[in-house]
Amino acid sequence: MSNDMTRRSFVAASAAGAAAVASLGVMETVAMAAEGTPAADGTYTTDALGRGGYFYVDTTFEGGKIVAVKPHEDHLETALIANKCFPIVEEAMIENNSYQVDIVAGCTYTCAAMMTAVREAIIEAGGSPEYYENMPEIEVPADEEIECDICVIGAGISGCDAAAKAAADGARVVLLEKSVFFGGCSLHSSGISVLGTTAQREAGQDADTQIREKFNSWLDYQHYRVDAGLLYTYLSNGGRAVDFFNESGMFFPNAPEGYRLPAYADRPAAYEELLGRTVLANGGELRPCTTAKSLIQDEDGRIVGVNAETKAGSKVTVHAKAVIIASGGYGGDLERVWKTSHVHAVSGAFDSNIGEGIDMAYAVGAAVPANTSGLQLHQTLATAQLRGFDYFHLRMPMILCYSWSLLHTDKAGIRYRNELNVRSPTAAAGSAAFTGDCTYVLVSQSTIDALETGGMVAMGTDRTPGLPPLYKPQFDETTVWTDVNAVLDECVANGWAYYGETPEELAENAGFDVATFVDTFNTYQYYCEQGFDEYYAKPAEYLVKYEYGPYYLIESTYNQLGTICGLAVNNKMQVLDENKRAIPGLYASGADAESNLYDRMYSGSGDALGWSCVSGFLAGEAAAAEVLQ
Repeated sequence: MSNDMTRRSFVAASAAGAAAVASLGVMETVAMAAEGTPAADGTYTTDALGRGGYFYVDTTFEGGKIVAVKPHEDHLETALIANKCFPIVEEAMIENNSYQVDIVAGCTYTCAAMMTAVREAIIEAGGSPEYYENMPEIEVPADEEIECDICVIGAGISGCDAAAKAAADGARVVLLEKSVFFGGCSLHSSGISVLGTTAQREAGQDADTQIREKFNSWLDYQHYRVDAGLLYTYLSNGGRAVDFFNESGMFFPNAPEGYRLPAYADRPAAYEELLGRTVLANGGELRPCTTAKSLIQDEDGRIVGVNAETKAGSKVTVHAKAVIIASGGYGGDLERVWKTSHVHAVSGAFDSNIGEGIDMAYAVGAAVPANTSGLQLHQTLATAQLRGFDYFHLRMPMILCYSWSLLHTDKAGIRYRNELNVRSPTAAAGSAAFTGDCTYVLVSQSTIDALETGGMVAMGTDRTPGLPPLYKPQFDETTVWTDVNAVLDECVANGWAYYGETPEELAENAGFDVATFVDTFNTYQYYCEQGFDEYYAKPAEYLVKYEYGPYYLIESTYNQLGTICGLAVNNKMQVLDENKRAIPGLYASGADAESNLYDRMYSGSGDALGWSCVSGFLAGEAAAAEVLQ
């Protein structure tokens, strides 16, 4: 990464890199090895930037051949996904003696990082990259035709739930998934929000009252710009859905709490158990690495199947009595996200979620809802992509961006929120997105000295911030920090932070209007001295004065976990046309069908996965009831 890499160029480069790798992945021509120099024998360690940060790869050459590609175990990628991706990519590189191999759908950034690391290893070993640019020959299998009752497109949490419920009710189901992973974003998500499970009721919870209260507060929060009937259907069926999945071996190891998924390491096995007991037990099929391309519509307008394509390029025609779209929205398509929402954010969604399911439905007459721009804005991220530090030090910039005892400014150098917003990941991301593509957190040498003396509590942050579980190191508010200046100086050197001996110098280096930032700084200092925040009413105990410099501004951005827009559905999860009539045989669930629950933005607290779980259950139930009559 270049020294002047900023958040804006970082996002642009990431998107361009993903697109470039994706284009490589669809090439089917076979090239003879280009002339060049083979790499010298030996094992070479190089690194590259993946989704979670830099990770190291050991590449071994023998006789000019790639014989091993081993990422280090301390990588920062999502383990459940990356550890399945790594051997697939390694095998392809060895088999084809090439660093340019097909990507694994849903793992674009990790695959791109492996290819980059191996290319760097080739160069370090004195070889020519063009010598290792063979694309694999693809043997295309014969085309297939499949008969079933219900075809489900997408095997994230919603698609798996829809397939499981439909199969349990007696339907023969074919489940299509473009990647090698079943579970989608739920493989790296936290938990879900549901009310009314049997376990909750047995624990004495007044679920009916809780549902009514949540229903009313949701309507108020969304300014009543939602489908109230669909919302109540979701909230009131959560218990039924979760009870079913509990009985099928899937969710809620802590059932009375009603919101936790199995431990990360246990989730693939939980999906295997769920789908084995239902889809496979009823004669259905699971089809990974198979991408739906279009819906089949008969002369009466009914949806009667899906045209799909395997990774190898063969055609699969699925003849069905109904189709459920659960393709996960389009959060992985950053250009489309910008066009619809005008928000620049780092994508925490699956990069393979690019909206094909939504577009297939539009092609057969589905309505475009009023809310076509909703995002799951969730979590604050530092733009820093450090290397060469241990995990805690790598995350220090991000942790500081979550501190509510520091001053937060927008890219004009103006304070833009009560910093206590960062206690809620959704409020933190939403309030920052309102200001533009990046924000800043002010740190002084007095802040750093406090951290290196008594930890976060010494600088006025009285508990550890609620970082995403995948990013949070093991520490608490009393953990003493070390080498903070070294971390921040590295951020400055790479354009992820700014430095100044005085507020004036800091503002000039950051490109702010000096008078504007100095006024922001002095006003905040005055609030800290008098113990009263006249602008945002931040409590006095969190108004911590900056005692002395020098100063750093850490650049931060925010994360979108996916879209919450796409298709309008009724309370049976049937997809609606422009006249609000159900398109016969077409259902949708999950992120593809979440538009009508939100005014524009996600409200947090596990309801995205909650909706995916429950709407998948309801779509499978309704579709099975229709086709089995």
